[in-house]
Amino acid sequence: MSAEIRELTGEDDLGRVADFFVRNRYGPTGVALSGQALERVFRERDVRLFLVAEERGEIVATIGYAVMSGRRVAPPGQLFAGMFVIAPTHRTGMLAGRLFSDSFERLVARGVRGLRVEVDPANSRAFPLYVRVGFRALEGMTPDEDGYVELVSVLPGVTTDLSNNAVAWTGRSLGGDRRNWRSIRRSRTQSVDSGIVRLPGRGDAIRYDFELPGLLVSAVGRVDDAALVTLSLNGSPAPGFAPPADCEEADPARIVVSRALGLFTVMLDERGTLVVSHPAHLGSVVVDPHPVASGATAGPRRPSSRPLRVDAADGIWRIDDGDVERVVEFLPAGVRVTATSRSASEVVCFPWMGLRVARLALSLEGVEARAAHAVRGRWPVDLVDFEASADGESSWPAAGTEVVWSDGASGVTITATQLRAETARLEGWHLVRLSGETSVGYDLAVSASECSSRGRTGRGGRVIDTWRRSRRALADVLQTTTDAGTLTVAPEAGLVEWRRDGRPVIGSSFPSRRAIGPLTAVSTALWACAEPDRTDLDLGAAWPTDDARLPFQPSGESEETGWSLTAFDSPTELGVRVSAIAEERRQEAVVFLALARATRVRIADSDGGVLELDVSSDPWRTWTRAASFFMDGGWLHMTSVRGAHPEILIRSTAQGLMIAAYSRLASEPTTTVWSLRWDAL
Repeated sequence: MSAEIRELTGEDDLGRVADFFVRNRYGPTGVALSGQALERVFRERDVRLFLVAEERGEIVATIGYAVMSGRRVAPPGQLFAGMFVIAPTHRTGMLAGRLFSDSFERLVARGVRGLRVEVDPANSRAFPLYVRVGFRALEGMTPDEDGYVELVSVLPGVTTDLSNNAVAWTGRSLGGDRRNWRSIRRSRTQSVDSGIVRLPGRGDAIRYDFELPGLLVSAVGRVDDAALVTLSLNGSPAPGFAPPADCEEADPARIVVSRALGLFTVMLDERGTLVVSHPAHLGSVVVDPHPVASGATAGPRRPSSRPLRVDAADGIWRIDDGDVERVVEFLPAGVRVTATSRSASEVVCFPWMGLRVARLALSLEGVEARAAHAVRGRWPVDLVDFEASADGESSWPAAGTEVVWSDGASGVTITATQLRAETARLEGWHLVRLSGETSVGYDLAVSASECSSRGRTGRGGRVIDTWRRSRRALADVLQTTTDAGTLTVAPEAGLVEWRRDGRPVIGSSFPSRRAIGPLTAVSTALWACAEPDRTDLDLGAAWPTDDARLPFQPSGESEETGWSLTAFDSPTELGVRVSAIAEERRQEAVVFLALARATRVRIADSDGGVLELDVSSDPWRTWTRAASFFMDGGWLHMTSVRGAHPEILIRSTAQGLMIAAYSRLASEPTTTVWSLRWDAL
């Protein structure tokens, strides 16, 4: 019996879909997903189309299309695909393809021109399917901090333009299955970067080749608006086709006005984003996009953009996009922000926190309800794409609520007080999310002490250069024995093993590979990369890719780009030295350490104390400046010896710990050093 595919209808359907998600372990961790909660999620993400496949009265698959995903808002005319869940009993049949074909026709009929999807590269079932149906990864895209790669398809817009002008351009009409992904030439052999085209000064585009009876059509669609920009038939330009006007490539937002508050700087850019910065902190301290109203989506990582009118006269900033007017008034030690809806509808204000190593404190009616080092997934909760499902657990009446974020090392403290809204929500890395009818607002108090966390300038030890060639499981490696123990390195992959007193301190499965998070081929325990800016709001602290790896330098020549190992006076200490130069997309030197056997973590919290965390299958992540990891027989301590703005991101996953130790690169050769010290029990 073939499953029936239909659109979602009514509250009963929402409850059944919620039960289906729970049965298939899809959705938020630690939250009882109900139909009512799912309805709030659909409304907040602005779901435009949701299909269910039903067989014998049971839901066996779903797929949805929304304006927002991963806290990013899709461009006009585009939607994010998601909530693609298929019951195990139906994963090997044709149901997945049917869902895409059915939804494709419905989306085209509704005027949707582009699609996007955030997908885990380790999802071996879904990822190839998305590629086959026309999704591509743009040049330079890597897994973001959440572990997802964003794929883009302009197939709906390309096929719409082809269909509407088929007779004039091709001499025949295109209908039925000739206007969807099934007609892509050799669709099963396409790769994630097939057909990526760079339009000089105009952004990215995607080329699709369609194989029709007696006709090979090659069409290039622009990513920004999914417009068809070039068309050829059997290798020759299509007669009568005229490309649309150029779409200018987006530039970084220009600062319109700024003002100093002590050492803090408050800025407003041309997109209406309010930014607060401080020289002791790398990156912005607070980023507050222009508020939204009338049911518009509030995506802090990539907000929607509309033309704005800015009036910065008399020390009061007024920003108006036609839907919401925001007023920024300056206080002696902060700002007062008020957003008002022009249509008296619900307003949402969603400032994002830029502090990474931070203490988060929540007070209700003058009483501190909770205060602890911020561990995303625990405090605060992290329910990306299901943020609205836990409103009762992560939201409070705004009146009487105060939120304080602070970093003891940099001395920066940010307080959101005098909240003027109906509801305040603490979730993800929001400073605080406010919603209410007609008007919302908050007072932002800023302060900073004389502390500094900009960098360390230690010597970094002596480079270990006594390597000899060896073999491990038929693979070539380098090996040496020092006072610290026996070290084995695979030059192209990383540190394979550190053994001391006959026991592994750090080990790996090399040359075998294992998965951790979105990485599917991790073979070593430690390696170094040059990575994108950790402060990038959209990408965040990206997961590593193979093309970002730095080469191992056995001799450790300082002028060469790469990484090496160093020895210290202590025989239990090993150094990892990284040398590199900042480039356009590579501003960070990062040492990655994958620990499968760690069971506990101790971190230096934002107040200078020690916080102990367990390693569990429920994911969490946190930033610190020093950490220790308990494994068989002892503790492995990690600290910065040399580097600018050193910080450690620790991710706890079902496959173990993934540690990323960051230092900032400069435009001239930069050397950073991290210490690993083994403390046996």
